[in-house]
Amino acid sequence: MVKNEISELKQRINNLYIEHPAVTRIWNRFDSMRSDLMTTDPGYEIEPRHIFVMGDSGVGKTQIATRYKKRNTGYIHVDEEGTEIDICPVVNVKLPYPFTQLEFFQKILTALGAPIFKYNPRVGEVKRRALELLQKQRVELLILDETNFIVTTTRISNVEGMEQLKDLSNIGLCLACFGTPLINQLRLMDDQYKSRFENEMIRRFELNDDFCDFLQSVEEQIEPPYSIGLGDSGTLLPELIHLWTEGTPRKIHKLIREVYRIVGVMDLTCSNLSEAKITLDTLKKAKDRVLAEHENVVM
Repeated sequence: MVKNEISELKQRINNLYIEHPAVTRIWNRFDSMRSDLMTTDPGYEIEPRHIFVMGDSGVGKTQIATRYKKRNTGYIHVDEEGTEIDICPVVNVKLPYPFTQLEFFQKILTALGAPIFKYNPRVGEVKRRALELLQKQRVELLILDETNFIVTTTRISNVEGMEQLKDLSNIGLCLACFGTPLINQLRLMDDQYKSRFENEMIRRFELNDDFCDFLQSVEEQIEPPYSIGLGDSGTLLPELIHLWTEGTPRKIHKLIREVYRIVGVMDLTCSNLSEAKITLDTLKKAKDRVLAEHENVVM
C-alpha cells in the first residue's frame, strides 16, 4: 500500500501541469480558429485565422502546444476505395535550427507520419509533398514551435522565412507560431503579415492572487502527504518562490521536483513518506541546486 502511495506521488510530481487561465485562454482561441473552418454557411467564405503566440522562456509555450496536440488526437479514415488515411486535426512541429526550407518541410512530413526523402531532394519537391499531405490528412491547426529560429538563423532572411509560413497559410489550415517575443518582428515586418497573423502574449506570473492561486493548484495536484502551504499568502512562500522562479511555471516545476528529491521521495529505494515534509529549509536547498542564477540572492 505504501509503495503504491509513493509511486502515485512520484507520478503526480512528474506529470504536474496546471491549466491556468492563460493556458485555457489560448486553447479556447485555438478551438475557435478551428471551428471557423467547419462552417457550413454557403454564403460565408472561409478565411483561416493564424496567430503568433509569444512569451519569454519558461512561461510554458511548448507545454501549451504539446498538450493541446494530445487533447486533439487523430483517427483513421477509410475512403471509398478502401484506402486508410491518417487524419491529424492538430499537428505540432518544432522548427529546425539552423532554419532551412528543406529541413522545415522534412520535419512537417515526419510529424505527419510520412517517410522523409532518402535521397537529396529539391526543396520544391519536399514542400509540395508536405502541402499535399497537410490537406489530405485534414490538418486544421499546424503548430510551429520555436519560430524564433527563423530570426536567429543568419543563412536565411526573415522575409524568406515568412514566405514559407505564408505559403502554409494559403492551403486552408490555421497556423499557430510559437516563440519568444523576438518573433513579433516577423509579424510586424509587413502590413500583409500583420493583418494575416493575430497575436497572443503569455506573460510571467506577477506576485499577486493569481500567482497564489497557481501555487495552491500546484499543491492540490501534487496531493503531498504533508501540507506545504505553497499558495498561502500568510507565509513567505509565495514571495520567495516568485523571487526564485521569476514567476515562470517551468522553474516552479523544477523546484518542486528537486525538493522531493532532497527528501528522498524520488529515490528508487524510497519505502515510506514519513520524511517527506517540505520545509522552508528544503525549498532553499532545492533552489540552490536547480535555480543557480539566484544563489547569491540574500534572504
